[in-house]
Amino acid sequence: LTDAARPGAPLAYVSAGFLALTGHPADKLLGSGLRALAGPSTDALALSILDNNLAAGRETSLCLLCYRADGTPFWGQLYVSALRDRAGAVTAHVACLSEV
Repeated sequence: LTDAARPGAPLAYVSAGFLALTGHPADKLLGSGLRALAGPSTDALALSILDNNLAAGRETSLCLLCYRADGTPFWGQLYVSALRDRAGAVTAHVACLSEV
C-alpha cells in the first residue's frame, strides 16, 4: 500500500507475504517506492511507465525483473491500482506482486 499524498508514492504498508517474497525487511521498504525492488537489469522503460501511471492514477500491470534483498533477481508480475477518495483524488495505491 502506498501513500499517494507523498512524493514518489512511498510504501506505507507491506504484507508478510510481500516481505517473504522479496526478502527485504519492512524498515527498508517502508518510506521507499516500488523502485526499491529494481536493480541493474530492471527495464528502465517499464519503470518509467510505472512512475507515469502512478502519478496519473492509472491502473498498471507489468512484468518486471525484480531483486530480492540478497541480490537474487526474479521475475515479478506487478499490479497496481489507485484508491480514490469521494472527490476522485488518489489517496493510495494497492500493489500486488507475484513471482512468475
